[in-house]
Amino acid sequence: MAELLQKRTYTSKTLDNGDGTFTLEAHIGHIHYKDGLGDLVDVDYTLEDMGTYWRMVKANYRLYVAKDFGAPDLIRFDNRYEGANHSIYYEPHSLRWVNNPDLSDMSTWRTAQAVTGVLSGNKVRYTDAFGSGIHFEITLRRHGFKKEIVIDTLTDLANPPTPDHRLTLISRYRGDNLTIIKEDAGASDWDNDSYYESLEGFRIEEFGNRSLKSFIRKAYAVDSDPERPGGNRIPLKMFWKKINGALWQAKILPSKAQFQLATFPVRADADTFYAESGDGHIEGWIGATTWDAVHDMDPGYTLSYVGDTFYCGPYGSGANNNRGIARSFCPFLTSGLGAGSTVTAATLSLWLSSFGNGDDDAYDYVTIVQTNQADQTDPLTLTTADYDQCGDSVDDPTEGIDSGDRLGMTGQATGEYKDFSLNATGMGWINVTGYTLLGVREGHDTADEEFTLGAGYTSNISFWSASEETAGAGGTDQDPKLVVTYTPAAGGDTYTETINIDALLKRIGATRTAQIDALLKALLSTETISLDAVLQAISIATALSYGEENPTDGEATVGWDTWSDGAGGTPTIVGDATWGKIQLLTGEIAHGPVYNVGAGSHNIKFTENKYGSGTGNFKIYIRGQAGVFTQDAGSPSWEEYTTQIIKTWEYIQVKLEGE
Repeated sequence: MAELLQKRTYTSKTLDNGDGTFTLEAHIGHIHYKDGLGDLVDVDYTLEDMGTYWRMVKANYRLYVAKDFGAPDLIRFDNRYEGANHSIYYEPHSLRWVNNPDLSDMSTWRTAQAVTGVLSGNKVRYTDAFGSGIHFEITLRRHGFKKEIVIDTLTDLANPPTPDHRLTLISRYRGDNLTIIKEDAGASDWDNDSYYESLEGFRIEEFGNRSLKSFIRKAYAVDSDPERPGGNRIPLKMFWKKINGALWQAKILPSKAQFQLATFPVRADADTFYAESGDGHIEGWIGATTWDAVHDMDPGYTLSYVGDTFYCGPYGSGANNNRGIARSFCPFLTSGLGAGSTVTAATLSLWLSSFGNGDDDAYDYVTIVQTNQADQTDPLTLTTADYDQCGDSVDDPTEGIDSGDRLGMTGQATGEYKDFSLNATGMGWINVTGYTLLGVREGHDTADEEFTLGAGYTSNISFWSASEETAGAGGTDQDPKLVVTYTPAAGGDTYTETINIDALLKRIGATRTAQIDALLKALLSTETISLDAVLQAISIATALSYGEENPTDGEATVGWDTWSDGAGGTPTIVGDATWGKIQLLTGEIAHGPVYNVGAGSHNIKFTENKYGSGTGNFKIYIRGQAGVFTQDAGSPSWEEYTTQIIKTWEYIQVKLEGE
């Protein structure tokens, strides 16, 4: 199956099946980025070693990370998505005890150490970055990067000077022509000076165009509690302050009392990113001691759409009688199918990360439903209010797969895709002009059947998300994907495109000439034309464009041919087998440049692999002269070339004429 490059989007590719049907492979996250010429090409999230730093430059954002944790501007994040053109520099500075928001009552506990980072996959770890037991990690994600302090044990933390002091991560930021606005409802821009706080995260917008922006997601401290999907999460307050002309950001870490309840290690900080992906899970939890309390909760308690995985299913512990349920959301942009398309098959593939099956009964399975987020046109931001919107009802929601295609939770192998073939109902949910909204729920949850509390996870399962950060995967081969086979509407999947000739020429390393314009004008006057034909015309016209009237003697390259010295210095025209389709220029004449090949006798021939067993659908002509050569009416006559010839021409020119 051949990919239709003109159908590429940031999140999908389309394949021609060769039988009148097509296959759309849609991902939740970006699998393509725009290169310097504006073409969508495959992303590659690999960090390259550049000596003193690592870099990743093959995505819609670029990231530069210094190897020395004590280096100024440790991290540089460049947003290049859809016209954005700004850089944000980040330098973790110290851990301090802070009492007053204006940072006036502040004492340093630990400062950044000059330790060297170690790259593993898509993650850089600075061990003991803030002294013993306090590390720092940077991880590449699909839409940005995650940075975290990692605290090994409770004993690695000191006691505060007073009960009112809080441990705070102080970092220096830098960015030109940018403004900061918090995500709180009705918030106004920061005045670029005074204390500015939020629990909801921030947008960083370009002054010239406020639609061009990056985001700092809301920050959390997350522990390693095995009884909670992704750990217990405590939101962290972030604030900004300008001091002595420098921009500082602070994140207030949990109190010592809160840390005492945590399962270590504990991670804390936030993501910086350029676009949302929308997949994640919402949990009903917190003090819910009965099944109905957590199952029918509205809104949900907390959500996660920043993690490597998303979860679905109930969990809990008989030790403390706490219960929770997670429900997952997977929005795919499937507008590339086009209005009027008929879907004939569809498969949702999710990469299984982990599962628990503490209540092995008739309801330990995973199924697919249709979600109903508040914003149907742009459903890329989850809220806790969406908890009861994972399915057309909380109890017994309509399923998009047959019961025999549910994923059972007994004996499943992790580390591989699990495929869900959508039935007629599920295929009916596919939006050919917008987002297809799919959800993942577990059987006890959909059937409203209480599970038996065990000593840990119970009927809870996780899949890799669009933010997955597996080492060496590049971020594109284990994320959620939806593969749709379809037949386009009558007259569909024919493309009218505007071709930027200058960009096309730059792509193939050619220079625009009047001859190229003339050839393309004739070629594009037809009703339909393939991109291959346009590229070929440009290549031919470039190869056969006029050169100087009296080029420098000893010219090495002769347009579309290469001169090479033969025996006794006799030049030979060496061909190229790729020129066998010159018949596209039927009726047109393509002239080569005039070259000075030197005085004396020259053996002139074209190799057979250039034209096959004959001259094909065109004729070859050659002309030359021993003296001064001009391209006016006084030029020498063209001679049709049929075989090897020997001439005493000092100047030579070749042309092709379509038959």
